[in-house]
Amino acid sequence: DYIMGNSLVDMYARCGYLAEAEYGFYKLSEQDIISYSALIAGYAELGLCDEALNSLGSMRSDGIIPDEITFVSILKACGSVQDIDSGLQIHAEIIKEEFERDIFIGNKLVDFYAKCGMLDKARQVFQSLSVRDIVAWSALQSGYYEYGFDEETLNCLEQMQLEGVSPDVVIYVCSLKACG
Repeated sequence: DYIMGNSLVDMYARCGYLAEAEYGFYKLSEQDIISYSALIAGYAELGLCDEALNSLGSMRSDGIIPDEITFVSILKACGSVQDIDSGLQIHAEIIKEEFERDIFIGNKLVDFYAKCGMLDKARQVFQSLSVRDIVAWSALQSGYYEYGFDEETLNCLEQMQLEGVSPDVVIYVCSLKACG
């Protein structure tokens, strides 16, 4: 029952059926990190930052400590609506919980700061990553392109190739647009 309930919450949330996900969530005999994270990820996917943050608060009230998956979803939600203040608070918590070395969190921090136009901070986090994969490069480059820094956009392509990371379609598209 417990595993099935969490699976249903996750499935409905991933499919964007948040009313059904919430219904399933509240019908669970006990909510845990899995059910909360699934619900928060669903909110984040649809850009519902307030709902994601409220669920995070409820999660904490229930004595459940967020994990890396939860923080990635919350950062996604904050970035989608450019909620800088909440994102900065989440980043401080990530540091406090010593999750900043997690590659998924690092990539999402770069993405969050880039989406919010805080490109110096995005670059700072990017440079602190132990592994700079295509996801990190794409997040940084997209931020540069989005905010009109064409030279930096093209520099990302050149630098990533020097570091041995193969560009993907997103990288090439941003680069071509920057050339235009």
